[in-house]
Amino acid sequence: MEEIIFGLDIGTTKVCALVGAVREGQLQIIGMGLEPAQGMRKGMVVDVREASVAVAAAVEAAEQTSGFELRDALVSMAGEHISCTNSRGVAPVSQDGNGISMA
Repeated sequence: MEEIIFGLDIGTTKVCALVGAVREGQLQIIGMGLEPAQGMRKGMVVDVREASVAVAAAVEAAEQTSGFELRDALVSMAGEHISCTNSRGVAPVSQDGNGISMA
């Protein structure tokens, strides 16, 4: 069975939705939706309603061209306000034999 990958890039000028199928170790683009960005300024959402309309239109076009209903996405969004920090953490685990459980 082939793996389907859905990518969504939300930019200041456009919203691009791509659907790819991994076939024999190669990624093939099988669907695309491209819409002018609305509600965005310098990488920031300034109007949620307008931005969501542009995203929905791009996703719908990608669904139509690929033939798949898309549920999970790899989302890309850039801007000066976005940053990341790499960190490592440690969690103590007791030796009472109960293992790790949800709190």
